[in-house]
Amino acid sequence: MIPSSMFTFDNAGVSFGNSAAAAQSSGRSHFVVGGVFRDCCQDVATTIFVVPSDYVPGQALPNLTLYYAVNGTGNTKVHLAVSARPAADFTSNAVPNVFRAMIRQNAAGAGQYEAPSPATGALTQVTVPLTNGTPALVFSPGDAIVVSVTRNGSSTTFDPNTGDVVFHGIGFDYIADQ
Repeated sequence: MIPSSMFTFDNAGVSFGNSAAAAQSSGRSHFVVGGVFRDCCQDVATTIFVVPSDYVPGQALPNLTLYYAVNGTGNTKVHLAVSARPAADFTSNAVPNVFRAMIRQNAAGAGQYEAPSPATGALTQVTVPLTNGTPALVFSPGDAIVVSVTRNGSSTTFDPNTGDVVFHGIGFDYIADQ
């Protein structure tokens, strides 16, 4: 699991939000915090992780689990896209990150999956397989991988949620050699 605190968010001034209900007691120990993807914008969060030493090379790409909560009401489906690429590939500003998976409303196409409509404030987890894209994503133990998660909050067609998304992190499911 890579928690949201290990991501850098591009929405300066809006760093962390609460997916729990309003404070019901003194203190803040009951809050569940994470980085905020705003409803208005295309916000991006990026991190780098190192492939664990027990990862078995040559297996299919791992499944990715997104952990998040919403504070909108009604249809709370969100549009979250994940891109990933080995850090060694970024040799200039012209090298982009590569799309690998997406959840959204009206999903259609490779690597796209229908987003759930969770209850407001509910910690939600969605597991999707990563797609290869071009160039192909290959994991080897010790590789540094750049991962970006983007919310397309301004698209009401694919992201009808009317509130922010509190992003808690991502996880990868893989086969270990031990």
